[in-house]
Amino acid sequence: FRWKELTGGEISFERAHTPREAIEKMGPSGPPVRFQVLLADMLFPPINMKNAPADQHQPRGLEAISTAKARFDKKIFKVAISVGDSVRFPDLPERARNEGADLFEFVAEIAGQNGAHSFCQIMLSELRYRGLLPEDTELSYDNDDPRISAIVQEIDEPVFHSLCRRVIKTDQPLKQMTASYLTQGVSGALVAKIEAVSQDGSLSKHLVKFSRDRDRMQRELNSVPRPGKYPARIIVQYHSDLATAHNWHAIASGFEENTSSLSTWLSESKNESEVPSVLASLFNNGLKNGYSGREVDDRQAVTELLPNKWRRASIRIALAELSELIESPNLGRVKDWSRKVEILNAYLLDQRIGKWSAKEMPKKCFIYDCHGDLHTRNILVTNAKPYFPVIIDWADYDKRHWATDCARLMCDMLLNVYDCGVASFEWERLDKWTINTQRVLNCELLQHETANDTVIAALNWMIENMDSFLPAANATNFSRTRWEFQLALAVEFMRAGYRLTLSPIKRCLGLLAAYEGLVAAERSLR
Repeated sequence: FRWKELTGGEISFERAHTPREAIEKMGPSGPPVRFQVLLADMLFPPINMKNAPADQHQPRGLEAISTAKARFDKKIFKVAISVGDSVRFPDLPERARNEGADLFEFVAEIAGQNGAHSFCQIMLSELRYRGLLPEDTELSYDNDDPRISAIVQEIDEPVFHSLCRRVIKTDQPLKQMTASYLTQGVSGALVAKIEAVSQDGSLSKHLVKFSRDRDRMQRELNSVPRPGKYPARIIVQYHSDLATAHNWHAIASGFEENTSSLSTWLSESKNESEVPSVLASLFNNGLKNGYSGREVDDRQAVTELLPNKWRRASIRIALAELSELIESPNLGRVKDWSRKVEILNAYLLDQRIGKWSAKEMPKKCFIYDCHGDLHTRNILVTNAKPYFPVIIDWADYDKRHWATDCARLMCDMLLNVYDCGVASFEWERLDKWTINTQRVLNCELLQHETANDTVIAALNWMIENMDSFLPAANATNFSRTRWEFQLALAVEFMRAGYRLTLSPIKRCLGLLAAYEGLVAAERSLR
């Protein structure tokens, strides 16, 4: 352990060179318990082959773990480690846990060359969590704010505390952390703002994201574009490795001071006149840098935009669940819904758009570098002039169909921001919403409304300026790519059907708009 460097303290330990020696040092079961922690390497040379190469080492350390569990159970914290790797020893973590290990780590895989240091950080967090070391950093949050309280309690306060300490990077040791709510997470993620005070009194602010989905979090870390392609200010760069504790994972970035999510900025402020500059910074001076390239052969829009198997199944479940509401004479009042469901299912199951089969549709499309999940909670806007957008969550950044980002953001504005709150539960608004989705599908400007002036200004700006930042939608190309844009919108509307964060009426609206999108795409294909 680099214990003195990390904590300024000392640790008393005894070293055993073999599992058998470790078992002897532990002593018999029952009090007193000599040790509070067992840290056991798993791999040793075979007993009769002390100089065996590493790939022939055997998990003899399991014996020490299983003995500690049998003799002391929870009275001793059992940690299994290995300098091997998960490729050569894929079943080692499971075997160690089955024998009683409370924690297992491939040390070399934690953080590359910093593996030993990172492992020490993990151990510090675990020992504090278990009360074996005192907690030296205070955590506070507003118990009267149910949003941040819910996040802390869902993760479990000691785990939340531990993860924040490990991902927040400061020049001096931390003294205090204050957590507050920032924005709603998606895909199971939770997001918090952390104000950190160091021992020297300096203050720093951080955005910390938590999730149980390790792969997605690691992908987000790896996918963030490096400085150069996009303006540095538009991208949140993470300043930590992935931290893990009790099946929760966290990453952190610097926090752009005084920001709100775009959804909040559009719904709670009267910034209609500021919308053009914010969206121009987002697209024309930002994401446009990735929106370039020629059409790619053998990449069909009809399949590029097709939701994955799980999402297709979720959409079909939503169609079954919401049909009664949509057809009800007192609610949706939609006639001939069963025929419309058939058209939606024809795309989901057979990739048909009306009378057009996939074989009859164009065999190439534009593929751009896209954010991949560009909704209004993944865009932050500064709260003071000059307003400026900042993009977070780049986990889905990849080469995708050219309309991916634009369609995702426009649908989110219509479903999550336009007439949000109580208004989103009022069935009498459905006809008006349907007209607006049809106008967007046909690239027609929406009419001004005082209650929704800022979000309408945003939608209209995108309709008017899409050709300036998406080459595939310019005057030369849009006559033959228009159907692709309509299909992209239809797919995003379909996905709204299973989003439980939306009101039931907005979910119904999504399915109705998806049908209209497929009809519009079929019309444009002609």
